[in-house]
Amino acid sequence: LSGGRGLGSRASPAALAKWKSTMVELGTPSTDDMVTHAHDTGVSPTSFALKHPTERISYDESGGHERLAGDPSKRAFTYLVLTGGRFIYAAGLRLLVLKFIVSMQASKDVLALASLEVDLSNIEEGSTVTMKWRGKPVFIKHRTEAEIELAASVNTSELRDPETDEERVLEKKWLVLIGGCTHLGGVPL
Repeated sequence: LSGGRGLGSRASPAALAKWKSTMVELGTPSTDDMVTHAHDTGVSPTSFALKHPTERISYDESGGHERLAGDPSKRAFTYLVLTGGRFIYAAGLRLLVLKFIVSMQASKDVLALASLEVDLSNIEEGSTVTMKWRGKPVFIKHRTEAEIELAASVNTSELRDPETDEERVLEKKWLVLIGGCTHLGGVPL
């Protein structure tokens, strides 16, 4: 019990003798005994407890010191890393899906071929013009009055697809047909 700031430097010989007799009587002193003896000798209780450790020393656990130590499992950090990874994976998946969907859209040159505009004023009555639309021929016929009357007089029960002429055309003088064969995609000439 010697040293610059230990118990021996400040304690009187009587205090040391009292402490030794308490140790002999009680065995291991309690925290309260140590605090009382440290006060009597003029030493701080912390310094005294560090120099004389025992299993009977109790620590104050009421102040929430376990919260100050941090999360030993690092749960918050783990959740943060996993959530960040999920956002990155979701953004990557979104990018892949969008690239796939955009790749399925028609290109501008295909969209340009998808529309067809024809000046009907140049087609004479009774003549037929053949145009190409999406790789298929489109027949545009400017019908005469006799052709309109002939189409109107057809018995629809004899037709494979029974529709009247009024149901097939928007304007009676124009007949627009797409030429496409159902057999191997052939085109009628």
